[in-house]
Amino acid sequence: MEDIYFIMQIQKECPPGLCLEEGQYILDGDFENPVRKGFVVEKEISEDNAMQIILPIASIINEKYFVNEDGIIEERDPYCKHCNSHHFIRKGYNWKTICLEVGIFIRVKIKRYLCKRCRLNYQTEFPDLYEKYCTFSIKFKELVRKNIKYGYMSLRHIKRSIKLSMDVDISHESIRKFFKTTDSLYYRDDSFKPSGYYGFDSQWVKINKKWLYRLALFDLINNRPLAEAIEEKENYDTIKNFIIKSVSPKDRRAIVTDKGKDYEKIMDELNFDHQLCTFHLEKHLWELVNKEANKIAKKYRAQLKKENPNFSKTKLNKMRDEKKKEFKEEMGELIELFMAFKDQQTWKKAQNYIELLKRELINFPDFLQEYIMKNFMPYYKKYIKFLTKEYKGKLDSTDNKLENYFGNTLSKHIKKIFRTKQGVFNFIFQRKNGWNENNKSALRT
Repeated sequence: MEDIYFIMQIQKECPPGLCLEEGQYILDGDFENPVRKGFVVEKEISEDNAMQIILPIASIINEKYFVNEDGIIEERDPYCKHCNSHHFIRKGYNWKTICLEVGIFIRVKIKRYLCKRCRLNYQTEFPDLYEKYCTFSIKFKELVRKNIKYGYMSLRHIKRSIKLSMDVDISHESIRKFFKTTDSLYYRDDSFKPSGYYGFDSQWVKINKKWLYRLALFDLINNRPLAEAIEEKENYDTIKNFIIKSVSPKDRRAIVTDKGKDYEKIMDELNFDHQLCTFHLEKHLWELVNKEANKIAKKYRAQLKKENPNFSKTKLNKMRDEKKKEFKEEMGELIELFMAFKDQQTWKKAQNYIELLKRELINFPDFLQEYIMKNFMPYYKKYIKFLTKEYKGKLDSTDNKLENYFGNTLSKHIKKIFRTKQGVFNFIFQRKNGWNENNKSALRT
């Protein structure tokens, strides 16, 4: 008995209120020797191998519950869970199998009641520790969820981890249910007040060979995601409805996006000051450069081979790569010169720099000139919005915070492995919680 008491006593939190009114403690159950008969359960839960025991543990005494003289856990102030009435009749007990945080299963007696008002039955419940009809405690579930909060683990891997660390056999379905947070494919974090400054973007997610869209709003000042959804389409109506649902008009000040289809029209209609992402602008310029470099390198190699038929394949490829590298270095200097507009200290200086660029574009190759004149110059004021006095220090020039959040919560190597929309959304939800915990020092509430 002393060994049992010691082992149970060291647990931080177990079933509530396991103390008698008279200050005496009892051991109750069908086993003559509960230690030998299954103190550490090696099989799946059943009435035969779960320990039937009630013990005193100082850390779990709770003023809401007590154990009566028959070893049954009762509420000190019982009330009907259906109509909240306090008029009842005591009606025996039920056995309940519960799992402690460290994986030890025990069976306890819990009191049944009959409500005099609605005539429905109810029983003692422990909502602070155990969800309704659940064997595993809330803390045990949270320990399991932590396996996925800070990095991806398959259900099989988690099952093995639980078995090795706690010697508990638990089904894949039970683990999956632990991670299930919501039946919806949308959430909004109401735990903080929105700042009014956001980043918006979408991420492609593949489910059963079909691409879906993860829409997200990220609060730039609070440095945390505000809302997310999984949608089958990324169009004008879907994006607009998502933002309307997530941000009230009074909380709309400014937003950063890339130059996606319909983004500008939507943000203008919703009365956001719209900052276009300078990172995506530079990224698109480099995509054009790489495409052009491949064309030039291919043409150069063909010409070399024609003029020097004795050159080996290795030599031709080496000379082609050198030509490609030289071209990209030259274009890199031009892109750096062009992108310097975002490094100016004030909006006025940035505007003057862009006016200077207009005159210098004649020195840029045609493919860059064409892209800049068509995709940048008509919208340049939206690329330097972050430099205005109103938004300096509040609005970012890029949506890199959101891109970083995407990469840490649903990286490329795992976003194609899910089979259901609900599965990927609950994974995102758990990873979001882990990401917020890891970034507590940077959060503003």
